[in-house]
Amino acid sequence: MSDVPRVRPALAAIRAFEPARTTESVRREFGVDRVLKLAGNENTLPTSPKVRAAIADAATHLGEYPDVVWTRLVERLSAVHGVAPDRIVVDNGLFGLTSLISRAFLDPGDEVILPWPTFGWYEVAALTAGARPVAVPLTDHVIDLDRVLAAVGERTRIVWLCNPNNPTGTIFGRDPFERFLAAVPDHVLVVLDEAYIDFVDDPAYPRSLPLLATHRNLVVLRTFSKLYGLAGLRIGFGFFDPEIAAELGKIRDPVAVDTIAQAAALAALDDTAFQAETLARVRDGRRHWARVLDGLDLPGVPSQTNFVLFDTTVDGDAVVRAYLERGILLRGGRGFGLPRFVRATIGGPEENAAVTDRLAGFVEAIRSGGLPAAR
Repeated sequence: MSDVPRVRPALAAIRAFEPARTTESVRREFGVDRVLKLAGNENTLPTSPKVRAAIADAATHLGEYPDVVWTRLVERLSAVHGVAPDRIVVDNGLFGLTSLISRAFLDPGDEVILPWPTFGWYEVAALTAGARPVAVPLTDHVIDLDRVLAAVGERTRIVWLCNPNNPTGTIFGRDPFERFLAAVPDHVLVVLDEAYIDFVDDPAYPRSLPLLATHRNLVVLRTFSKLYGLAGLRIGFGFFDPEIAAELGKIRDPVAVDTIAQAAALAALDDTAFQAETLARVRDGRRHWARVLDGLDLPGVPSQTNFVLFDTTVDGDAVVRAYLERGILLRGGRGFGLPRFVRATIGGPEENAAVTDRLAGFVEAIRSGGLPAAR
């Protein structure tokens, strides 16, 4: 028998990306009927009624290829955000945009600056292109722009900045970011991933879109996965210099964003009631989590997102396991280099209480050497 054809050697350096566990895998392993998934930073509300209606209507036209230049969606995004249509690129979520940008800008041997911990796909996309990721540790769970700037070198081609950062939920402010942009060499692409921007209420947060006019090396990414509740449809968008957007058009997958996703995104933009309810739940949930963690004397990382990261003071994996046995899916921090930490999506009041009501008992049981009995 002949040997299997070999993939490129660059793939040997890539660790498989580890997403949050699926609800189906939890059902099968733990024998539970219902799973409360609070591990993926998703919107836990039922899908917007306007989105469901738009999907039903779009489903009558699936014999045609999708609009490959996203005409109506780009027009709507341009109006909502005040950015010219020729600056907008739409793709299959931020995974798709991250991979597209990396393919366009990276050659083997180039360097990519990654604050760490952060969204793991930046590293995968860089390694796939044969580039070298350069990790810059956070300072007190916040991206330290001075340390990031110090890491920029002659081979640096991209700096990835997730703000608010995933998995910490923290932000850097307007003044440090504008100083950073002014100091970064023009040949370095600065990609600002603002997947969680809609949940921010800190007035010091940067106003990124006006900066596009004066910094041609700035890219701003957004998504429909969080506020709009469309994580299952995979649709994200970015704002670029028009010349960069045109170059990306040469290599992007022309049908990466299907008809259903485009119709759903348009409807989601119009459903302001759904957006308002989502924001209210998240802000109430953040306050609830802050009270609980303070009362239990468990260190929490101040969040500007729809999730909270906290120090269990014990083995975070053991805490996650205790919740899994009750059909509650959280995310452990070991893969982020934070083995005592757990990350929990903020849901509605009952969903949040399902986690917080059990937290003290689980931590104390683990601290004393055993897991709480399932019931």
